[in-house]
This record gives sequence, structure tokens and C-alpha cells, in this order.
Amino acid sequence: MNISIIIKYIYTLTATVFLLTINLKTELFAQEILIGRDQNQYELGKRIELFEDPGAQLTIGDIANMDQIKWVRSSSEKPSYGFTSSAYWVRFTLINKSESQKTVYLESGYPNMDSVDLFYSREDSVSYIHTHSGDMSLFSQRPIKYRNFIFPLIIGPGASQQYYMRFKTDGSMNIPLTVWSPESFTEKINTEQIVLGLFYGIFVAMLLYNLFLFISLKDINYIFYILWIFSSGLFYFILNGFAFEYLWPDNPVWANQSLGLFMCFGTASAQLFTMSFLNTRKNTPVLHKILFALTIFDGVGIGFALFMNQAATIRLIAVLGFAFAIAVFTTGILCLIRTYRPARYFVIAWSVFLLGGVIYILKAAGILPSNFLTEYAIQIGSAAEVILLSLGLGDRINILKNEAELAAKRAIAAQKEIVELQEKANRDLVESTGKTLEMINKLNEFSRKMNSTENLDEILDHIFTYIHENFAVQRIALALVDTGKNELYRHSSSVGGAGYRTTLPESRDDSRISLADDQSLVGKVYRRRKPFYYRRVMNLENKYDRELVEQYNAQSALIVPLVIRDETIAILLFSNFSRVLNLSKNDIEKISKFCEQIAGAVYSSILFKKIEDEKDKANELLLNILPRKTAEELITHGSVEPLFYDQVTILFTDFQDFTKIAAEMLPNELIDELDGYFFQFDQIIERNNLEKLKTIGDSYMCAGGLPEMNYTHAIDVCRAALEIASFMSQIEDIRRPQNLPVWKLRIGIHSGPTMAGVIGKKKFAFDVWGDTVNIASRMESGGIPGRINISEDTYNLVKDYFDMEHRGLMQVKNRGEMNMYFLNSLKKEYTKEGSPNTPNDLFFERYGKIKSGILW
Repeated sequence: MNISIIIKYIYTLTATVFLLTINLKTELFAQEILIGRDQNQYELGKRIELFEDPGAQLTIGDIANMDQIKWVRSSSEKPSYGFTSSAYWVRFTLINKSESQKTVYLESGYPNMDSVDLFYSREDSVSYIHTHSGDMSLFSQRPIKYRNFIFPLIIGPGASQQYYMRFKTDGSMNIPLTVWSPESFTEKINTEQIVLGLFYGIFVAMLLYNLFLFISLKDINYIFYILWIFSSGLFYFILNGFAFEYLWPDNPVWANQSLGLFMCFGTASAQLFTMSFLNTRKNTPVLHKILFALTIFDGVGIGFALFMNQAATIRLIAVLGFAFAIAVFTTGILCLIRTYRPARYFVIAWSVFLLGGVIYILKAAGILPSNFLTEYAIQIGSAAEVILLSLGLGDRINILKNEAELAAKRAIAAQKEIVELQEKANRDLVESTGKTLEMINKLNEFSRKMNSTENLDEILDHIFTYIHENFAVQRIALALVDTGKNELYRHSSSVGGAGYRTTLPESRDDSRISLADDQSLVGKVYRRRKPFYYRRVMNLENKYDRELVEQYNAQSALIVPLVIRDETIAILLFSNFSRVLNLSKNDIEKISKFCEQIAGAVYSSILFKKIEDEKDKANELLLNILPRKTAEELITHGSVEPLFYDQVTILFTDFQDFTKIAAEMLPNELIDELDGYFFQFDQIIERNNLEKLKTIGDSYMCAGGLPEMNYTHAIDVCRAALEIASFMSQIEDIRRPQNLPVWKLRIGIHSGPTMAGVIGKKKFAFDVWGDTVNIASRMESGGIPGRINISEDTYNLVKDYFDMEHRGLMQVKNRGEMNMYFLNSLKKEYTKEGSPNTPNDLFFERYGKIKSGILW
């Protein structure tokens, strides 16, 4: 035999043996895990063996004693098998090589598993100890009260123990298994609290922020968005297992149903938001109908979630989810192509969200592996999406503001066009009809009346007078074009004849007529911008034409569009109801010329109404920013005169070592934390009839006794300070056991005279000035964290009602020495028994007398 062949053969044999050794070693350790070393976390994914039980009928006795069972080593860190009716068995062995007993925690990290069973042999090696868990059992029955399934395992020194686990669910089959040391498990929980707390904090912050904007702006888009944020946040709360832990731990059936229900509810609200935000009725009519249909199917999905099993529900929702994703994303892209500005933020936000959603659905179906990215992909995408869409909604406010400014400019341009159109119309009338100077004077007088008012009803009244006197028309009606909904709606109509006339407002919702029908006469007049004359109305086939004629009881009619810059802005209907309207071709031309003349005045009044509406919104927003009395003075006079107050009480707060705390936190975490505290402060001062002045960094400032003077300002401020201090103490009790940074608060209070008023020309703010403010600031900086430091002036005002501790004379910057006191609590005789700072009836009796000035 050739030597090279022998060498090659030896090499191949050696390599084969080597590979077999590796495989044997892998097989050997496929189900054995060594614990007790320095490692604190053991991912079991590729160290376990699996067996599929298609009938889900085998018991632990069958599994442990059947030699023909073919166990398959897992090839995934987190095995996932999508939707299946099979049960899956897992086995592995833990070996304790140390010389001491070890306690570890076995975690099954998928909280939506219906049934999880753990088996291991007793000392007789014949029978098995069985521990059952799963989301179809009561939460209180779990070995460890935690959102995932945790099994404590105890292994003696030098011992090994083989474990079997059985998994069964109607949902997606995911088997992420991890063994933790007690220390690493505690660290994992702390990390989860921060990460998931930040995630849910974003949802809560965005929900409250958009709720405030809805209250201020009354924009329906915010309602749909708030519903989407709420349902999505609750869906993730369920998905992560928190809802079962905190909301309904005694209702496993509802825990399973709620996942699909809120998934459908969230999708439906997202589709409603899409239709409203992108104005799909106008911009993409076909996709609007598709989105509406999908919303109805989501309603069916809610019924499935309530009455069908989870597997059927999730499969339906997966189909609806893909259809929804395609429809929504296509709608956003089409609107973006058509330069609809709000679509920019929409497409970016939903691209991020849908990417996360697709990744999660593929993971749930078993196509992608289960890991941190696939497990939380939809939540990461959602957090980014809610922030981006909130920015998009904010951008809409700027769009509305720009449109209002553009409307004002157009109104000015329209006024100029009115004069030009009137002059041209007068010249044309003189040239074409040879009317006398008296007729021209008549038209000029009419034009003067038209331009003397911006009220649309008055303009319609002038139009009716002219048309009725010159053409014997019994009724005219003005219908305005709603471009957003592509509909025509009645504004008002005037009726007259035989010596009488009256104006009838008609703006009911049921009087709207669609302009989308290509065959309707109204639609043709709107698009072609040409008048149409019915000498005698008979047997109209189109339903919109019939509705229009029936609304006005017309025997005959002339329909004339009002056109500005080649765009129909309204339609005038001239009709008779007791006799035929006999109009010659010359009459129709005259009326058409007349309508050209008055179109500018009608358009100007429409724009004026829009400007007035925007002004009302601006005034409402100002009332939300400033005290009502101050805001009303600013709206009425354009400025606010500063006022002097004989006695007010100022409160300052400041966090100790804020710079150090800020350096150790991420910017978004710091802002969320600070915003959470200041939100609670806002609620407290509102309850105590105080006025928030401002926040500067980590400082918070408020006052009592302004802008409306009162006699209880010092008591109100002291009660608020005690409530703030109590709140911060509760926060410290929560954070300290978790080794989280503790925020210590200094509070300072002083009473005295001050000036108050509004500063700013474009951005308004209510502020105070004077020596009282400076001393209040010194009380805060001279205080002690966790205590309330008050001045002698405040002490003299409240000493009869609060327990205080005299600190003595303290050095104050630029003030010398001043007496200071610690405010501790309400006096015992004014509190309810067992509640140190809860006022009793005696307190409120005396408080009422102080408020009315009797005891002041």
C-alpha cells in the first residue's frame, strides 16, 4: 500500500475518532450541568434533551421506564415550537461538585405556559416528587411568587440529581430554561424592575401627556391614540406575566383570555387612530374601507378571545396582525408619497413598531429562536413608536397653527380679490346689459353691505334680499364644502315670498351629502365649477340629487358653485317650492356673474370663522398655563399689571446631592424620575389651594395667597409641605431595600409681602419677586434633608396649629442671624386618632373661621 494512502487513512481515522470523542463528550454533557463553581447562571437550552408526546398522555412513570423513548438533544438556547397540541418532556441532570449543599432556582421564562410540571426521584429512586405550576393554576399556588415559573432546587454536596419537566399549552410552545444562584436571581429581578419599569413608565407618561393635550385641544386623534397606548400597555403587562401577578392572580381563565382580547382591542384602536390621523377617508378611500373592515374583524377577534381557546384566537390574531401591518404601512407610504405631512412621523414610527411586531410573531410561530431581542422586540418597537407618534401629533399642532396663519393671509388676499372682482363684475354688467347708473349704484350699495360684515348668516341675508327682489326666487340655501370629509353640508337657508321672509339655520349632521359619487349632479357641479339649471324637477335617479331636492322641497332649482382660485368653496341653491322658477339664459348669466362677485365675501367670512376658532383654542391654552384671573386679564387687555400682596407664603424644595445622582443615571431615566416626583408635587399643591410658580432643574417653587389673596395661605403651605415630606419618605422606604439611589429633599418656607405678575412677550409665565422669595430660598438652603425648615414669620402665623421645633438663631447668607424652626406635624388636638397629619373636625371648624377672616 502506498505510504501516502496509509498516512491519509491514519489522518482520517484520527480525525474521525476526534470528532466522535467531541460528539460523545457533547452527548455526555448534553443533560449534565455542573454547579457549585464560580458561575452563577446556567442557560440550559443546549444542555437538555427533549421528547415530543403527540398525544399528551404519557406520565412520569411512562417516561422514566420506557427504553424505546428517543430523546433528542436541544440545538437551541431557547427551544420554541410554535402552536402545537403536543406535550413536551425535558430531562437534564444537575451535579454539585462542591463540598456544601447548594440551593439554586430553576426558571421557566415563558409566563404564558398553561402547565409546567417538575419531577425528580425520591431517595428510594422509585417514586418521584412532583411540583406543578402554570398559568392555568392560581398564582398563589406557585412555589415562588414571581411572574415566571420558579422552582427552588436543593442538591447535597457531591450529589447529582436528574430532573424531568413536562410542558403543555394551547398557545405558543416556548421552553426557555435557566438555573440561577440566589444572588444572581436577585440581581436579575432588580435589573428587570429598571428595564421594564422604564418601558411601562414611557407608556404611562405618554398616556398622561396625550390625555392633557386632548383636554386642551379637544382633538379626536388623541382619544384614539390614548386608547391604543392603554390597550397596548396592558397587553404587554399581560404578556410579561405582571397582570396575572398583580391584577387577577385568582382568575387563570381570564388571564389566558385577556391576552388575545387586549391584542385585538389594541389593533382596533390603532386602526381607528390611523384612519383619523392620516385622514384616510380623503387621502386613501380604498384603504380606508379596508382598515374599517379590519377593525370589525378585530371585534370578532375579541369574541374569539372570550369564547374560543387561546390557540385559535392567537392564530386568528396573527392573520389579522399581518393584514393590519400591510394595510397600515401601505396607507402611510401612500400618504407620504402624496406629500401629506403628518405621514412622515407616522411611517417612521410604524416602521419601527411593525419590525418589532413581525419579529415577535415569527418567534411565537417557532420560525425565529426565542432570545432577548425576539422576546422583547415588539415592546422595544412600541416604546419607540409611542414616542415618535406623540411627536407626530405635536407636529399636527404646528400644522394647524401654520394653516391658521395661512388662512389669515388668504383672507387679506381674498379681500383684495373681492374689490377687483366687484370692479370687473360692474364693468362686465355695464358692457353686457347696458344697465343704468341706478343699477350699478344698487350693486355698489349691495357690495358695501356685504363687505361691512364677516357674519355668514348676515351675508346670506343680503344675498337673499337681492335675488328675491330681482329674480322672484322663493328660497336660497348655502351649502359649504367639507374638504376633509369630501362632503357638502348645509349652513343655512332663507325662505320668503308674498311679503315675508325668514332665515332658517340648518347644520344638522343628517343634512350632509357626499361629493364622492361621480354620477351625482352635486358632484359634477362641484368638480366642473359650472352652474346647472332644473326648470322642473322630475324623477331624479341619483340618490344624492333626490336627497338635495327633497331637503329643499324644490319644484325647480338653479345650482351655482362659488369658486375661488379654481376651487369650489360652497354651493348656492336657488329654488321655488310653490311654482316653477322661470329663468332665462340671460337671468342665469346674471346670477352666475353675481355669484362670482359674492364668492370672495363668502370665502372671507369662512376664513374669518376659522381664525376665530383658532383664537378660541389659543385662549383656552392660555387659561391652562396661567391662573384664570391672570389669563383673563391678559386675554382682555393684552398685558397684566403686577400686583402687590401684603402677605403670601412661599415654599422652596431642592434635592440633596442632585448633581451626584444625575451623574450616575441615564438622561431619560433622570428626567422620568424627576418628572414623577414633580407630578406628585403638582397634585399635592392643587389639593391645598396653592399656585405652582416654576421648576428650575431639581428645584420646585409654589406659593399660597395668590393670585387670589386668602387668610389660610401659611396653613395651606405647611400642610402641603408635610404631605410632600411624607410622600418622599414613602419613596425612600421603597427604594432603600432595593439598593436604589435615595433622593433626599430639603424644604424651606417663609411668609411675607411680595410682588406678582406675568413675564414674557411670547412665552408667558406667572412669577413673584421680592425679599420674601429670597428668604424662602435661604430657608431651603439652610435646612436639613428630610426636614421642613420655616422662618419665624411663618412660625408666628401657624404656631397654634402645628408642632414645631425651635432651632435657634441660624446664620443666613447676606441676612445675618435669623430664628428658624422645624415643622414636625399638626398638633395632636387637631388630628384624627392614629393618623398624625390627618385633620379632624375641630381643625376644619377653625380653618373655616380663618378662611372667612373671623380668626385672622
